[in-house]
Amino acid sequence: MTPYEACVETYVFVPDGTRFYTSAQEQGQSRYEISAEPTDGFYRITDTVTQNNGLPDCGGGTVPAGDVVTLFVRFIPGQPLMVICTDESGDACIGPFVRHDESMVQ
Repeated sequence: MTPYEACVETYVFVPDGTRFYTSAQEQGQSRYEISAEPTDGFYRITDTVTQNNGLPDCGGGTVPAGDVVTLFVRFIPGQPLMVICTDESGDACIGPFVRHDESMVQ
């Protein structure tokens, strides 16, 4: 089994631009900006890690504070699902992730 199999990641995007996340043992927080409108069906997200516990994520690595990544998110029409991709081609994506509304976040 690879590190990615049977691993759960949770992302909580707060409207103030804060994201909380867990990935295997990793727990962290970041600041994000998302485009107001999609381009070719993808919203562009720029995410900067602000703090992290330094433990391994689902891929077996760690993401240091200060790490900046640009990703592309596509919401699946009519379903509570989204995929996160490294570019707008949709060739390198992870997910689907299940979207929950605020009432489901504890």
